[in-house]
Amino acid sequence: MSNPIFSRRAALLIWLGGGASLLTFMLYIVFGSGVSEPESAGNDSYSRSAVGHHVLAELLAELDVSVTVSRHASGHRAGETAILVLAEPNPDTFLGPLGSEVPLMLDSAAVVLLVLPKWDYQEDDDRDSWIRANRPLPAESVARVLQAADDGGSIVRLTGEPGEPTTNALGIDPELDAPQLVSPGNLVPLVAYEGGLLLGEVPRDEGILYVLSDPDILANHGIGRGRNAEFIVRTLMDLGAGERPVVIDETTHGHAARPSVWRHLFGFPLLITTLHALLTLGILFWAATGRFGAPESPRVGLMAGKGILIDNTAELLQFTGHATNSLRRYLEQTVHHAAARLHAPPSRPEALLPWLATIARRRGVTEDLEALDQQIRRLRATRSIGDSTALALARRVHAFKEELLHGS
Repeated sequence: MSNPIFSRRAALLIWLGGGASLLTFMLYIVFGSGVSEPESAGNDSYSRSAVGHHVLAELLAELDVSVTVSRHASGHRAGETAILVLAEPNPDTFLGPLGSEVPLMLDSAAVVLLVLPKWDYQEDDDRDSWIRANRPLPAESVARVLQAADDGGSIVRLTGEPGEPTTNALGIDPELDAPQLVSPGNLVPLVAYEGGLLLGEVPRDEGILYVLSDPDILANHGIGRGRNAEFIVRTLMDLGAGERPVVIDETTHGHAARPSVWRHLFGFPLLITTLHALLTLGILFWAATGRFGAPESPRVGLMAGKGILIDNTAELLQFTGHATNSLRRYLEQTVHHAAARLHAPPSRPEALLPWLATIARRRGVTEDLEALDQQIRRLRATRSIGDSTALALARRVHAFKEELLHGS
């Protein structure tokens, strides 16, 4: 006999585990994948601050452009089929441990949009995902990023509006205050002003590399100004967005993370489901290792009672294939019982069924007794009837009697 304390504890643990799984499911519905995204106030696609790029990622998704935010091997993931977006990579990255990986990313991806950095910012200590202040990066730091694109140009910063474009291959005039431009160098101008280039193409033997000098066009604070959103979307469309997926690199913003099943399983929110699975396995192991209390007494071979007798008789009839005989006997007993209840006139037993069928038709009974009788006779003659068919006919006979005696 099992221990009731064990059963209660197991049931409680299972309910707690089920509640944890339900909580995980609700978190995914409400927050989506955002519950596992890193918090950021910087110039990356996770950030909702003024200098962040989260609005751009959402805008592309709304336009049915496949967007992947990459935290590992971005160039390899883009490859020949996708567009790699390097938006405002950290200049220190080019001198740090990832410095050797950035040229590899540019070489691995066939189509690249490189957006030069512009701002040095300070995060707000009192409000998460906000910035407290920002100031322009030194031009020399931005130039190091430009040099990664094999361009010999320099950074040009205007103090006012740039005026009308002298070259505009996109046909869209963005809205910028004090823009950051690039002197021509090796860039082929696509959108340019008298002071320098805003958008240019770097000649490559294979693939395409665009350089956008001012990130304010796609930053959260500037993408909604004028036709800036149209400008950046058109730039990506020229590179093939829509037909090609877009891979936004975040390794150069300090969000590098190698893919790991264990990191996801033991990180929020999948940690709840993992603990639930381990809890369930523990319960199964506990239940399989042993029982508590005295063993149950063996059951006797034949138990007493009418129910046991009826069950055994039914199993014997089913085993020997006498379903049609039992069905015929059940019909005869039903006819006699119903005739007695309705005070049938004295007559031979074979005359009761037609008399009862006539009464049933007058009362509008759904089932036709004579048709049931004929069907049972035919099945009895063939001696081949399944248990389900016999049970269905018995139910119809019973329904006939109930409707005849008690109404519909």
